[in-house]
Amino acid sequence: MSLLKKAMASLSIGAAKVDAVLEQPELIPGKRVDFTIRVNGGALNNR
Repeated sequence: MSLLKKAMASLSIGAAKVDAVLEQPELIPGKRVDFTIRVNGGALNNR
């Protein structure tokens, strides 16, 4: 991997985007939280 790509990845340019999407509209303390993890691939291989 080139030095430029490594530098861009460290700045989150071209890196994968990870989001946690909640399944319910509100959270109640002590209750279960259901969510989905969404990963959108970037320009680089990530570990």
